[in-house]
Amino acid sequence: MKYLSLLILTFLLISCSSSPPPPPPPPPPPITFNGAGSYQQLQNDRYQCLKETTQRYSAISGLADTSSSYVRGKSEVLPNCSAFNACLGAKGWKRNYRGTGIPVATEIKCKK
Repeated sequence: MKYLSLLILTFLLISCSSSPPPPPPPPPPPITFNGAGSYQQLQNDRYQCLKETTQRYSAISGLADTSSSYVRGKSEVLPNCSAFNACLGAKGWKRNYRGTGIPVATEIKCKK
């Protein structure tokens, strides 16, 4: 009986240690845009649209009673997604999700 439990324990340890690690997730497709301008024009238009559509978003929550009280707050300065995309569209740019077009190095985080 002692050898059987030792054999089972050994089998469990070997089976756990021999499983391969999961593969890494695939990289996201590159962010690209199609339009009738150069890379520099795209960057200028993105910056202009970012300045035009940026807003401050704030949220405050709290509790006050006889035993405890707290206040929490969060404030972010982000562009509005739909306004930002509309601004780029008005300047002749369209996001290309297939990865072809003019690539950009950064994605702009925005409020949906």
